[in-house]
Amino acid sequence: MVTPCTTHPPRAYRTAVLRRSAFTLIELITVMAIMMLILGLSMAAFKDIGRGAGMRGAVLQFKAAMSLARQNAITRRQSTFLNYGNEGEDRGYYFMTEGKSGVSGGERQGTMSFLPNGILFVNEASPFSYVEFKLDGTVAKTSTFGRDKGSSSYEIAVAEKPPNGATNYFRVFLQTGRIKVLRDTGQL
Repeated sequence: MVTPCTTHPPRAYRTAVLRRSAFTLIELITVMAIMMLILGLSMAAFKDIGRGAGMRGAVLQFKAAMSLARQNAITRRQSTFLNYGNEGEDRGYYFMTEGKSGVSGGERQGTMSFLPNGILFVNEASPFSYVEFKLDGTVAKTSTFGRDKGSSSYEIAVAEKPPNGATNYFRVFLQTGRIKVLRDTGQL
């Protein structure tokens, strides 16, 4: 009597197992199509993330410049102007002067800084404007570039060029020099 080998399964069983462990070409193509669909949808979402980065950067940049101008006025005990405007229709710029505004020939402190491309100051009256911070950090006067909010505050608008068109407002409180950022969501 011959005893069968128990360590190896029969050949027919091994062939069936090998056939079932492989993927067919149709299954592989289906999985690849699903992966391409998911990749396409996620790329559209990531594209929109970068769209608002320029505006966020411009808001942080200009708010820091206004705070620096206010701090400079307090520490140096000299009126400090934050001058701002638009360079053509591409981007806004700003710089700080002491004693006089940039229009009147004040001495520029530091370099001229630019907002990211496509971000502009909303201009209703003049291509160039300023905010003057007094020795105690309060706002002495502003030019006619922004919106006067009565006797207590003044607003400067920064907007993206269309098609995005998002707008942010900087509200400067005249008595305290405090700067608040408002989004265009009805907070005005």
